[in-house]
Amino acid sequence: MATDLPRVSVQDVLNCSFSVWYPIFAKYSIKSVILNLTDDVLEYLRSDEFYLPMSANEAMDNMRQINAETSDEDDPWPDEDTCDDTTKKISFPELEQNIKNVLDEYNAVFPKLNWSSAKDARWMISDSRLKCMNLADIFLLLKSSDFIAHDLCEPFKFCYDATDDYLPIIQYVLVLREWSALQPSKEFRCFVKNNQIVAISQRDSENYYEFIGATADQIVSNIVAFFHNNIQNKFPSTDFVIDIYRKDSNKLYIIDFNPWGPMTDSLLFDWPDLVNLSLQNNNDEPEFRYVNSQHGIKPNSYTQYAMPKDIADISRERDINKLVDVLSSQIQVQNKNADSDNDDLNKKPIKLLIKNYSNKLVQETSIEKLFRLDMSKRFYETTAHSDFYAQCRPTYPPDVMKKILDYLFLKYSRKDDDLVIDIGCGTGQSTILLAPHFQRIIGYDISEYQVKKANETNTHSNINYKVIVGSDIPHEDSSVALVISAQAAHWFDLPYFYKEVKRTLTIKGVLALFGYAFVQVHGQQSEKLNEIITNFYKKTLRGYVQKESEEVYFGRYRDEKFRDPLSSTDFIRDENLVIECRWSIQRLLGYIASWSGSQHFLRQHPTSTVFHDLNLEIFKCLDIFDDEYELDLSFDIFILMNRKTE
Repeated sequence: MATDLPRVSVQDVLNCSFSVWYPIFAKYSIKSVILNLTDDVLEYLRSDEFYLPMSANEAMDNMRQINAETSDEDDPWPDEDTCDDTTKKISFPELEQNIKNVLDEYNAVFPKLNWSSAKDARWMISDSRLKCMNLADIFLLLKSSDFIAHDLCEPFKFCYDATDDYLPIIQYVLVLREWSALQPSKEFRCFVKNNQIVAISQRDSENYYEFIGATADQIVSNIVAFFHNNIQNKFPSTDFVIDIYRKDSNKLYIIDFNPWGPMTDSLLFDWPDLVNLSLQNNNDEPEFRYVNSQHGIKPNSYTQYAMPKDIADISRERDINKLVDVLSSQIQVQNKNADSDNDDLNKKPIKLLIKNYSNKLVQETSIEKLFRLDMSKRFYETTAHSDFYAQCRPTYPPDVMKKILDYLFLKYSRKDDDLVIDIGCGTGQSTILLAPHFQRIIGYDISEYQVKKANETNTHSNINYKVIVGSDIPHEDSSVALVISAQAAHWFDLPYFYKEVKRTLTIKGVLALFGYAFVQVHGQQSEKLNEIITNFYKKTLRGYVQKESEEVYFGRYRDEKFRDPLSSTDFIRDENLVIECRWSIQRLLGYIASWSGSQHFLRQHPTSTVFHDLNLEIFKCLDIFDDEYELDLSFDIFILMNRKTE
């Protein structure tokens, strides 16, 4: 027998408005300021026209000016566009001043309306964690979000007693919450029926966090105790959903209240399941669901909002060829416009990619050396290469971080505020391995383009990516629990780097250097293919490949200089892990083109056909002509770990 969805009343929805519940529970929640929205602001927000208040435009102009001063790429926003007299001008002086006052007090805020935040529009601002530092950030989010539009136009969509009379009487508010880098792994959604928690779900239901399963009983116990002591029978409705942030066993906070009904995401439950759940008595614990393995990970649910709607709609269809046709036609148009004299629209995608990449190479920026790194060795300083790097490099398995953490916690006692850093983080492929395990993570890289790419794709509120300037690690003495560096230490001035690591690591803190060796092909014609790829690296790119690159791919950091001097007794080398993957020839060629030696070669010979020739040589070896043909590959992993003992 089918179970009906919960019946939700207008009053239940109104009870979950921030301005209703926050005054009751303010001392258990995050510090926030509530600003009433006037009719003219609401009219502006509901309008389909996209323009910003004048002061927000001024904030954007300031940001553009700063970016222009630090970037040597052409400005994609011509001055004449920003000075267009036809631009609609609007301002809300009182609201804007109130927002500025809050920003002065909090420095950064997380904005929302009565019920929803603009998580679906996070791609609109530079910090995807919705960290807003000026008027432009806030108004961009409010105007771009479907979630905000739902609050404004149909907040009672699923209510059985909804009428048109209710909408005009709502006092809409802008909520500015003091921004804090909350760790997604520590937020839990609690489903309350008849003033009892009947179910709890991991809030970030798209990622696996190892510690949740290990401490599940304690998590449930802490949440239930917090609910009984501070929330039970105090909220106006008897059935509702509440999001709770558990910083540690003694510090829990209310994030938000939501209606008990289909307008609220049930996460790892289904609403019919929740309707049927009931406690046998007050001593029973609620059912707790969480992602218990890497296989339970889901795609990011907000990604669809960061692409044009027509592309998102087509991508949901079963016929993927339709999407491919649309994208291919757009790529052809763009390439034709970019280089009408030389385009060959019948070329395979990887050839276009490599060609466009070589044409996009720009001059070096003026960032200072990282650990006294020579400018001649800085290969990752263009937007094109950062995109290439992010798309084509292999990814490390979670077992890499498990080995490092096992070593760290063998002697180091975990703290809730542990700081860990990743030096030479690139686009963040190694940094994200830390996300499930620590609250404060910073990835550093010398390349502003790599860091920009990392921040654009960052979905973890506990990770920050920053450009590192100068020779020093920018942290105080004995302040860091763990320093990692993946596939980067061979570029460092190692004696100086070790000195800085020893200074900043806390006692029993750990330095972990790791990387992967030269690619190996397996299966049909593997011996010949490995010879082809190795010859390309050692012969075709001879003179362009730096010796430091060979130290990682073939030396595997076995040279004595990589044995850091933190401790003479605690040093460990581990070579038991392997990256195994199945790549198309197209991606393999993309990976090869991302090598530092390849980039250096392309700078000197932007019109060379060596990559095309390599492609043909691989085709000939396999007796095929298909860039999508897949190969089984592996990369041996090596990990070097040592501990600060004094």
